[in-house]
Amino acid sequence: MNTSQKILKILLENRGRYISGTEIGRRLGISCSAVSRNISSLKERDLTVESNPGQGHCFTELPEGLHPDILMLKIKDTIPDLEFQYREKVESTNTLLKQIASQQSQASFSSCQDILLLAGEQTAGRGRRNRSWDSPRSQGLYFSLLLYPDINSDRAPLLTGLTSLALERALKQHGFPVQLKWPNDLLLAGRKVAGILAEVSTDLDRVSHVIIGVGLNTTRTSFPRELENQATSLQKYLQQRPGGNDTIEHVKKEVVKIENLQEKSQKISQISSRENPNLKPDEITEKSYENIPEEISGETTDETPLESSPESPKETHRETPIKKPQKTPAEIPEEEILLDFLREFYQLLDLFTTGREAEVITDWKTSLQIIGEEITISTGTQEIRGEVQDISQRGELVLQTEKGEEQRFWAGDVTVIG
Repeated sequence: MNTSQKILKILLENRGRYISGTEIGRRLGISCSAVSRNISSLKERDLTVESNPGQGHCFTELPEGLHPDILMLKIKDTIPDLEFQYREKVESTNTLLKQIASQQSQASFSSCQDILLLAGEQTAGRGRRNRSWDSPRSQGLYFSLLLYPDINSDRAPLLTGLTSLALERALKQHGFPVQLKWPNDLLLAGRKVAGILAEVSTDLDRVSHVIIGVGLNTTRTSFPRELENQATSLQKYLQQRPGGNDTIEHVKKEVVKIENLQEKSQKISQISSRENPNLKPDEITEKSYENIPEEISGETTDETPLESSPESPKETHRETPIKKPQKTPAEIPEEEILLDFLREFYQLLDLFTTGREAEVITDWKTSLQIIGEEITISTGTQEIRGEVQDISQRGELVLQTEKGEEQRFWAGDVTVIG
């Protein structure tokens, strides 16, 4: 942590209060002039620091959205041993980390540090099969991790599943109901919102390093025509939620619907009782619904499902439970999503590298929800149809083909049938 970052940390810890340059200098063991120079540097990086003679310096307002200087401090608090780097614009975060890994290898570092590289924009972002990942400026989280896990090379492919599981958990903490798609995608409302690319370097049967790239569409709302029906973003999901689900107004409307249904059920019961005084509530049959006035019975629609239908008359007197809405994301908290991802990732990585990978694989398979599904898988050279039997301990998709043969796949484009 350099001097500017140390001063920023002090200002953030005292946000809203003035602290003198003398006090800052005393804490860091530097002169007041050095404090002033570094304060000026912070101001040049769009950080709101007020300086008043006789009072000192005060951090008054947090910047909107993600700011790399503040993010660096939070990452140090979250994962102390993780080095953080930020670039405004790169070709590809994976490509740049490859170069850094090569430089470290040539320098014969005895102990290499994990690195997180975050970019504001990628001009040549890549996905699986060398497909491009469109990464416009400030519309997504584009980052890669350079890791040095002490594992055998045959276990490395599972790191893709581990990463997708960590990202799924982080996004769900913020109210986004994402789903995993084997092997490396995350879907939101059926469309791709994130992709993962893991690239492994091995030395004999051991992993020397691995680079895991993540692309997450956050605030992007428009896509090229060829991707309009395939891709989405967190912001687009919030704008296009069917019927505005998970909002307070939606919940209020649903409560009114339920109350109306309960009132209708009571009126139906009263009519049935007048026609047959000896009829018990749980003995109302299909005939009990005959001659019910239209204004009471109403029509069953997709928008207003009538729980008490002629096909299930005993449901008439049951109270319909009001479901508690899930946490609703009001904005796109990119910084918090990234920090939550790192927490989840390193917790899973610790399990994975300490002999408890079975727990990670089990959770990954559960989240994939693909076992037992009939699918087609395209590998680029062939397309095969069959039923998914399992995800192996090495991360392979185990398929029983239409011919009854078992085949295993490391990767491929999967489409669920039906």
